[in-house]
Amino acid sequence: MASKPTPAAGLDVPVTKPEQAYSSLEVDQNQWLEHQNDSAPEATHSRDTTEEKQAIYFHSPHGAAGSQYPWPGTQDAPSKRTICGLRRSLFYIILSIILLLIIGGAIGGAVGATRSNKSSETTSGSATTPGDEPPTPTVVGDVSRNTGLAALQWINPTDAAKSEVRVYYQDAANDIRESTKVGSSGSWTAAKVMNLATNARGGTSIAVSAGYLELNMSNPLTTKLNFVTSENNIAEWTATSIDPGDWVEDQLSDYYEVENTTVTAYWNQNFQTGDDQSIIMFQNPDLASNLTMIKTIGLERDVPWVPNRFLHAEFPLGSSTALAPTSAGTDLMLYASGGDGDLVQYNFQINNSVELITLAANLTRTGMRNAPNTQFGVLSLSNYTSSPASSNPACSVIHDVAHLILFPTPDQSSLNLYKWTCASGFDGVTETIASLLKPDLRYMAVAGAPAAGGTGRFYVLLNTKEGNAPRIEEWTVPAREGEEWGAPESIEADFAAI
Repeated sequence: MASKPTPAAGLDVPVTKPEQAYSSLEVDQNQWLEHQNDSAPEATHSRDTTEEKQAIYFHSPHGAAGSQYPWPGTQDAPSKRTICGLRRSLFYIILSIILLLIIGGAIGGAVGATRSNKSSETTSGSATTPGDEPPTPTVVGDVSRNTGLAALQWINPTDAAKSEVRVYYQDAANDIRESTKVGSSGSWTAAKVMNLATNARGGTSIAVSAGYLELNMSNPLTTKLNFVTSENNIAEWTATSIDPGDWVEDQLSDYYEVENTTVTAYWNQNFQTGDDQSIIMFQNPDLASNLTMIKTIGLERDVPWVPNRFLHAEFPLGSSTALAPTSAGTDLMLYASGGDGDLVQYNFQINNSVELITLAANLTRTGMRNAPNTQFGVLSLSNYTSSPASSNPACSVIHDVAHLILFPTPDQSSLNLYKWTCASGFDGVTETIASLLKPDLRYMAVAGAPAAGGTGRFYVLLNTKEGNAPRIEEWTVPAREGEEWGAPESIEADFAAI
């Protein structure tokens, strides 16, 4: 593990226990806190299917077998209406019960023997005919939960053949997997991120971002991967190549202890203006559902992370989030799954100063229904649509920017697509992808992979309704509104535990 950074003079730095940094704050506990365990499920374990044996007792209202009930006036000799000293009706009742018990025992023994034989056949045959076995439900169950999904697209400014696309997800053992493709004609490869010595929490949110250290393109492209560990800490790992064994733990890991939190990352770099900010957002358990933003400037290794805070962010712990820029890279929209099932939007700006940002005044309710713990994707596209004129002065700067928001329906049976522009707000445009949607599938998560000067892509994690064939598809967004979407293509992805 990399050593913890030395705080720079004049900067507020995070501490191991966040409550020390925020001890003077009064927290408005959110009413949705009771649902904090909904979103980050632990690994699902198969149930013990051993049947519980229960003894069945029959109780006769006439007493135990063998007791004698003499008829009045005939105590010295049994009546002719008795059998073995019992009334005939009582004798037949007891005889019927005995016969039923004998028959039931015989049937039960036969069924048990049949099941035992079948079990023996399955056990002995599995070594020779593994293809005939049904899929293992424990593996499918783990990847069918609200699995984290993240995607990154980087366009090489000097050599397009070296451009990269990366997709991150969890396998059945909760290890982080990476599927990568280099160049438009390259092939997808899938690999386990080998050096992640820190175990990821089952169902963790995953965030990925990339940039050049010190805003210097002579340095190799650095990719950052953030997730929640099984010990409930925010982890940060970095790599400077596409080698899955190149990952190393970086300066952020173990600074912040969290619970069921979303993790969102954004790295803004502008070589003309010199802007260089890397931010990570997560929910601090000591601040209820409010969002904590930490960031570093310049990304030099000796610069500590600077804590910032969002107050009164109206969504519960574990709600999915996504970031998308509007005009300049410092003007952002934060999308989050609201506690009432609506997708909400906040607008804010990041800069090089440390300041308190309150999002409540910048909240827009979209009217879109989204499952709170289901990952959705957002793309920010320039010149995608021709926006009408608007009297809003802010739209004069971002009139050519459109956001596409793709997310599963609450029952995961389909996908919804919405478009946002400054002038028109939110419009449902699901009909543009209707031909791409298929029945009898579960759409579980979506991640957006925007690229400046490149083609925007969504990555969709889906499964059969039976839950036995998870896969990831690449959906290519057209350059202009009204053009045809590319046919979804499955990428190389591996969910099996190693």
